[in-house]
Amino acid sequence: DSKAMEVGCASNFEPVEGGSEVAGDVFGRVSVKAFRGPNLPNSGTQLSFDLLDVDPACQGGPGSASGSCGVRIHTGTCAALGPHLYSSTHREMDPWPCVSYASVEYRTELGSTTTTAEPVLAERAAVLSKTRYVTFKTKGVVSVYTGEPPEDIKGAVVAIYDHAGKVMACSPISTEKDHRLPASAATTFRPLKAEHWVKQSSAVSGMVWGQVLIFERMGKTAATTGQLLSWDLEEVDRDCAKGPSADPKSCAVRVEVGSCSTPVTQGDLYDEAAVTKNPWDCVSYTSLVAERIVKARGHGLPAYTGVGSPMALGQVIKVYDYHGVPMACAEITLFEE
Repeated sequence: DSKAMEVGCASNFEPVEGGSEVAGDVFGRVSVKAFRGPNLPNSGTQLSFDLLDVDPACQGGPGSASGSCGVRIHTGTCAALGPHLYSSTHREMDPWPCVSYASVEYRTELGSTTTTAEPVLAERAAVLSKTRYVTFKTKGVVSVYTGEPPEDIKGAVVAIYDHAGKVMACSPISTEKDHRLPASAATTFRPLKAEHWVKQSSAVSGMVWGQVLIFERMGKTAATTGQLLSWDLEEVDRDCAKGPSADPKSCAVRVEVGSCSTPVTQGDLYDEAAVTKNPWDCVSYTSLVAERIVKARGHGLPAYTGVGSPMALGQVIKVYDYHGVPMACAEITLFEE
């Protein structure tokens, strides 16, 4: 299993020259951890972020612009951003376009019980003289399969983007430790599972075997609500060893509306009114050959669908091959301890 190792923290956010025109200064921190999987394609970076004064236009999540509402690690400096930090040797596609935030409006009395319960708001209260504070906030935890060994993360920077895809703020990653960030939002609905697989139309030989678990992620708004997926699968596509291609269904794991008995479902499960982009385009697996078995493991991968997990019960999960063709399908049922 992958184990995360703390690398540092980005907390000194400053605007960048020629960047976003959104008013306000991003405040807060991004905790950066590195994790080593069973091989480099399954290794990467875990980000935990808790930020204030992000772009209000990101309330529905990212738009179509490149970089929209992004949280990204770059090489270089804040004055001269370099490429995204990932290994093109070990990953076929840049994983950072799938890392984004959704903003939530907060109205609070600084110094109130709400502020006390929110450490970053409490810190902001110490900086501002205002007694009433309106801000747009975001929290998140995400694992990014960058294929980079942990030591390569040091010296990089974290950039926060607005809805238009322009950099709002940037901070170097320091070696300062930070333990105050929340792990995730609370789970309120019973976990779901999918484990009885039906073969689909993919030409890849073998039959997918294993389990996908689905946990509910309740946010403050629909755009920050959705599912967290974990899986332990065998006989997936060995061509997914460096992750997916540019095809949004390449190496995908998706919750779809419908049944396994029909070749085409009614589409992916998400609320198009609450979420701007299809969140399932960013949920994929990376395969690993171990003891002649092609395996895939994933833990806590988020899909901000805008709907709670009860909507997923009775629907299906499909696992796709490298070419975006479905390999296997399983009905989603309640998880029994």
